[in-house]
Amino acid sequence: MRTIVRLVLGVALAGMLAYLGAYSFSQAKKALAIDEIVVTGWDAETSLLGLERVYRQNLPLLSQEQIKQHLARRNPRIKQIFLTKQYPNTLLVDITMRTPFVVLSVANGTYKLDQEAVVVQKLSTTGQDEQDQQLPRDGSQLPQIRFYQKIPFNQYHLGERVDLSEISTAIELADFLSSIGYAADRIDIDSSDMIRCYIGDLTVLFSPRRDGAVQQYELKEILGEYVKNEKALKSVDLRFDKPVVVFY
Repeated sequence: MRTIVRLVLGVALAGMLAYLGAYSFSQAKKALAIDEIVVTGWDAETSLLGLERVYRQNLPLLSQEQIKQHLARRNPRIKQIFLTKQYPNTLLVDITMRTPFVVLSVANGTYKLDQEAVVVQKLSTTGQDEQDQQLPRDGSQLPQIRFYQKIPFNQYHLGERVDLSEISTAIELADFLSSIGYAADRIDIDSSDMIRCYIGDLTVLFSPRRDGAVQQYELKEILGEYVKNEKALKSVDLRFDKPVVVFY
């Protein structure tokens, strides 16, 4: 009889301990559930999509890499994400955003690309936009790029890189001009051998096949010399070993 009583008491005690353990674990899990997310670096006027998946997850068990990939897929303007766990229940999200740098003309619309040629916004003339609604639609202040082959509108999607070397060269050119105080109005990629850049009344011809750094250096020297001497340039051709300069 005593053996049976002891067995019953042992089972009851084990059950009680298991219940208390489960209850304690449940309470601890609730205490460490994410209930606050602090976001920095994101445009306050634009909604950051995908955060609903993060709330109430267990902070210690959170997979940072999975969350980064999830947020990047939902928000193509994200360039980099840094996550920091702040116990007991706060997640810090620091974001670097992609910003439009040039506008590329494509078939039936335009792409806005950042400095890495990643599609930030797509604007269609047929009502098929893929865009962040907070971005301005006109893009008139951005350099315009025209490519000699019309890229199909649906060939690239938001967050994808336009992997054409001529486009990358044109963006590098626009970036270089900006760094020395000039703004490219339009860049025409006429062929795989020639890029025509319009800077106000000045036309500059580049060759994608010639060293870009050499051409940039030559252009900087020419602009500095002739601006200093107040000479009006009409065109500069940098496709050859010796630049060809034409005045008005």
